[in-house]
Amino acid sequence: MARREKLAVTEKEAAFMLSLALTEFMQLVDAGALPRPVHLTPKIKRWPVDTLRAALTGANVNDGDEFET
Repeated sequence: MARREKLAVTEKEAAFMLSLALTEFMQLVDAGALPRPVHLTPKIKRWPVDTLRAALTGANVNDGDEFET
């Protein structure tokens, strides 16, 4: 059976993927150093895996050093 790759992850999973503590991950999100989540519903938020990957390579950073989501 083929392994399914997640399209989006929770804040806990996103922090784990980046080897960060959850509080550290959220501080970086709040500071604008990492992208904000996508809200699927008012109570459900997820971080697209592609967006997290782009954050590591700088692919989604504009000239003002702010994230574009």
